[in-house]
Parts: sequence; structure tokens; C-alpha cells
Amino acid sequence: EPERLRVSVILLKVDPSSPRAAWDNARAEALTLVKRLRGGADFAQQARQRSGDASATNGGDMGYLHRGMLAEPAQVAVDKLKLNEFSEPVTLLQGVSIFRLDERKAAIQNPMAKVELRARELWRREQGQRASQTLLATLRIATPTTVDESNFLPVLGTADVAKVPQKAK
Repeated sequence: EPERLRVSVILLKVDPSSPRAAWDNARAEALTLVKRLRGGADFAQQARQRSGDASATNGGDMGYLHRGMLAEPAQVAVDKLKLNEFSEPVTLLQGVSIFRLDERKAAIQNPMAKVELRARELWRREQGQRASQTLLATLRIATPTTVDESNFLPVLGTADVAKVPQKAK
């Protein structure tokens, strides 16, 4: 299992097509919010009151995430955080976000007994796909095909289309 991070977020939503002033206002509000948080304001309460993210009802708690689940700028910001530390405002497509790292679970290698069934299923699927691809390739080589185009209608050019009579309406 990859490293998992429990992350909370406050998202100040901004429509991507909004004018620059709306984005600037969201950044300014986010900076003010970071100051409040560093001054002791409760992150979960602020998330419930201000966040436009679906996690707002959970105090901003996004649950456990692994690398690749966050947008690159968000991932970079979260990677720099220590436990219970807040990020500086991060501009994303949805708006301006503030992240907090709540917990970090190291990557673990599961024992074979725990993953054996899943490994077998994946191996069987891979073998089935490989066999199917090999069969199709063999059939394509062993079964030459030809197309009898003698019954096809001629392809009309732009000039030819103009000559085709139109049905009366």
C-alpha cells in the first residue's frame, strides 16, 4: 500500500472563468484565513463556515489520500507540510485552497497471504488479455481478407453533390 496522507482542506471556490478581481479577492481572503488559523482559529469550524469543498460538512477532512489523488500544485503544498501544519494558499482550477496535514501513514508491504487472491485475479486477467491479443493477431495473419468494392457507390465530390437532385418538400 502506498503512503497515505489524511488531509483537510478549506476551498474558497472561484469559477474558472471569473475575472482576475474575483481570484485576487479569494487569495486575499485565504491569506487572512491562514493568519487566523495560525492565531488559533479552529480549522474544522472555518472549513464548515467558509469552504466550498464537499468535505466542508466534515470540517474539511478529505480522508486518506495517496499520491496522484490531488492536483499537482496541491500535492506539492501538502508534501511540504508537517503534521497539523497549514499550507499557504494554493491556487487551483476550482479556487484557492488551504491544506492541513492531519496524519501520515507510511507505505507498507502487505504479506502475501493478504494479497494472494487479488494477485491471482490480476494475473489471470493479464493472461486472458494476452491470449486474446495473440489469438486476434494470429487470425489476422492466417485469414487474409479482401473487400469487393464493385458494389460500392462512388464517392461524391463537392461538385458532384451539387448535381444531385433534391427531393421536393
